[in-house]
Amino acid sequence: MNPRPERSPAVVFFGWLLIGIGGLIAVTAGACSLYFLAGMLGGGDGLDGLMSGLGLILLFGGVPIAVGLALIFAGRAISRPRVTRRD
Repeated sequence: MNPRPERSPAVVFFGWLLIGIGGLIAVTAGACSLYFLAGMLGGGDGLDGLMSGLGLILLFGGVPIAVGLALIFAGRAISRPRVTRRD
């Protein structure tokens, strides 16, 4: 019986690096979006100001958050060991 195939340490390191970079991107973009959302809620512009600001937050904050999450999922897929079936 063959031993379980292991990933190269360089590939696992690259996967963890992607997870770290993606996490930093997602957290900082999310924190910035929350900061601007709190500023708009406290500004007293009403519902019209909130809706226009929410679109800007989704445009400029949502894209980096999505990229960060994509990097996290790609890094997890790379760093996980391969699953092979036993025959």
